[in-house]
Parts: sequence; structure tokens; C-alpha cells
Amino acid sequence: MKRVRPIRAAAYVILTLALLLAIRWGWRRMTAVPAPVMDYAREVMALTDKAQPPGEDGWARFEAVMMSFGSLRATIAPEDGSITLDYPPARSVPFEAPELEHERALMALIEQQGVLEELDSLALLPRFVRPIDPGIRPLDILMPDLERSRALARLLAWRAEHHWRRGESSDALAMIDRILTLARVTSLQPMLLPRLVGAAILAMTQDQIRQALLLDEIPADLLLPLAHRLFETERALPYLASAIESERIFGHWIIQSVFTDDGHGNGSLDFAKLRKLTDAGGGGSPLADGVMNILTVFYADRVETLAQYDDAMQNLIDASRLPAQHRPPNWRWGSHTAHLDWRFPLVKVAMPALDHAIDNDDIIRLDLRATTIMLCIHAHRHQHGEWPPSLNELAPALLPALPLDPLTGVDFVYRLRPGAMALGPGYVLASPGPDGVVNIDTESDETAAPLAIRAYDRKASGSDVVFTLPPPLEETP
Repeated sequence: MKRVRPIRAAAYVILTLALLLAIRWGWRRMTAVPAPVMDYAREVMALTDKAQPPGEDGWARFEAVMMSFGSLRATIAPEDGSITLDYPPARSVPFEAPELEHERALMALIEQQGVLEELDSLALLPRFVRPIDPGIRPLDILMPDLERSRALARLLAWRAEHHWRRGESSDALAMIDRILTLARVTSLQPMLLPRLVGAAILAMTQDQIRQALLLDEIPADLLLPLAHRLFETERALPYLASAIESERIFGHWIIQSVFTDDGHGNGSLDFAKLRKLTDAGGGGSPLADGVMNILTVFYADRVETLAQYDDAMQNLIDASRLPAQHRPPNWRWGSHTAHLDWRFPLVKVAMPALDHAIDNDDIIRLDLRATTIMLCIHAHRHQHGEWPPSLNELAPALLPALPLDPLTGVDFVYRLRPGAMALGPGYVLASPGPDGVVNIDTESDETAAPLAIRAYDRKASGSDVVFTLPPPLEETP
């Protein structure tokens, strides 16, 4: 009997604990309130509305232009791939070349059908809000207008080059204006993908203009109008913060989709939901998911994951608003989340591409400002018969203000070349990169980087980017 009492007492304790746990479980079930379901489309539309200026919205008209261009292109190049339109630069293939008959035919069609005139009217509108269907999953959003925008921009750039090589400055400027309209409409969207397409359009245009400048192909009366267009384009280019904010919303949707909801603002990672979201559910089973979900008790819960994710995203948003040299050392996603352990798998691998998007935004601004300055340098030479002794000669004489190097926050490196040089004009225009150290040698160019701007390595110590070394002529922008 004496042995039974401790066993009975232990049983009472276990039963009491089980009863308390059952009561707690029942109470939590009774008081559970499902977490509000985030509507991705509504959140992004609200962000778009906030990010863009007020005024008449031109998205419907822009979409109609893109659909018209797509239809006209299909009449020239069927979807069966029998005809491929590459829109090569006129430098490598003359405009009149027989092999470009389809490109010329497409250009004639869009001129006849009023596509260019409609683009001209869109340039006057301040606002382009792309509607998103309510309740749609972010993964199901299709953006055919982006591919068409880039294709049309390439065709217009090819035609612009043809015009300025024939001395037709007003026609060339009109083509560049239309390209900048396409870039502006796509860049105004708060999502990252449209912003990257807008950046690609701008990069293509700047590469083309710089190559033509260094080969002295742009007419003198076109230099300043182009410089003013690029100056205003860069000033109006929104910071990447709104695009990163849309990625934050996307991340919230992901977390909402793959974590359970306990009714009290928390939950755990659910591998079945994760497989379903990524459409990788073919190899799983309910039993396997159940086993994996038991292991998720060791992972960070929904509240912890969301808190660390928001902290890392806010760090990127803050960094995107700063010049490169003013960003903290740990601004990159990997550095900022390095202290997190294996309990945060979604946060550790969530958004590494955003680092590169910020780098790309730096380079696009660097590209625009440098090309603007180069146009003014060449305009000064045509006006005064010599290269300007310093960049201070350009503003306010030719520009309202002198653009600064966005990687350093100070003036670009500008030096006159003594004597004849094998490459480039009689000056060097360069950026030392975020380290701020000038490594180029104007006498020999041995430490200069003979690369297209987009190939510049932002992370390499001692790597300057030089704008006055033309890439090989056979390269396509």
C-alpha cells in the first residue's frame, strides 16, 4: 500500500496537468480569432497610388499602345519563330540593309498606325497606375507590357541612331523622347520587375548615346537638348524604396501563405503550404508533411520570422535612399541577417536579389549623370573650340546644376588628356567607385576599366569606371 500512494499521487498530478492543458487548449480554441488575410493587390495598389504624383492616369492608354505594338509585330514576325526581330544598331548593320526589311516594315507600320503620336501624348501625363485584379496571387501576375516596352524601345533606339547619323536632329530627339517615356512609365511602377525593365531601357539608351559621342556622330545642335532630357529624367527617377516596399508586401504574403494561424497572431511553418505555394507538391505526402511539421517546433514562429524579415527589409529601404558611400557597412541582406541562425530559413534566403537591384539603381543614376555631363562637355567644345578646363564650366552655363557622382556624393573625376591618346577624346570622365580612391592614369589608361558601365564591379576595391573608353564597335547595347 505504501508503494501505491506515490504512484497514485503522480497519476493525479499528470491528470491535473492534462486537464489544465485541455482547458487551456479549449479556451484558446474558443477565443481564437483568424488573422486578417492580406490582400496583396489592394496593398500594392495603395502603394502605387501613394508613390505616384496626382493627375490624369494614362495607364489604359499606355497598355493600348503596347497591345497595338504587339499586334503589329505579330503581323511581321509570327509567333512560330520563322522571323526573328533583333533590332540591331545601325552601326553594325546599315538601316537600308536588305536583311533588315522586317524591322523597316515594322517601323513603317507603327508610324502609320499612330503608335508614335500616342506615345508623344503619353509623355505629357504624370501618372501611370497599373491595375491589379483583387485577390490575385503575386505569382500569377502577368506583365506582357514589359517585354513589349523593351522591344519597342530597342526599335526606337535603332531609328534614333539612324536619324542623328543623317543629321536629322529633331527626328532623333523625338525618338529619344519616346524611349524615355517608355522608361518613365515602367519605372513609376512600385514593383521591382517593372523598375528593372525601366532601368534596362535607360541603360541601353545611355550606352548608345555615349558610343555615338565618342565617335563624334551626334550633331552639335542635338547635344544640349539630349543633355537636358537626361538631366530631367534622372531627377524625376523615383528612388528604389517604393519598389523594395512592394517586395516587403510580397514577403508578408509569402509568410501568410506558408505559416499556420493559431488565432492569436502567431503560427508555425507548414511544409504542405510551402510545397503548394511553390508548386513542388508532387513528391510529398501527408505523412511526410506531418513529420516535417513536427520538426517546425524548432524553427522560428510566425511572429519572430515576420519581425526579423521586416527589420531586414527596412534596412534595405533605408539604404536605398542613401548615396552608396553613406550606407552602413551591413546594409546588404546577407550581412544584416548574418546573426540569424538556422531557425530563420525564410529570412536567410528570402531577398538576396534586392542587393543587386540597389547596385543596379546606383549604376543607372551614375550612367545618366555621366552621359549628361559628357553631352555638355562636347557641347562646350563646339561652342568654344576646346574642352572645358573643369566641370564647373558646365553649370549654370549649360545645366541648371552640375550632377554629382551618386557613388561618392562629390564631383565626377574629370581630367584633360595631355597630347594625343589612342582611345577616347581629349578628356577623361570617371567615377572612383564607392571607395572614393582615384586609380586611373590619364597618361596610359593602364588602370582604367575598358568596360561597358553595366559590367562595372561595384565590390572590387580600386576599380574605377571610365566613361570615355568606347567598347568594341561590334558589341550590341
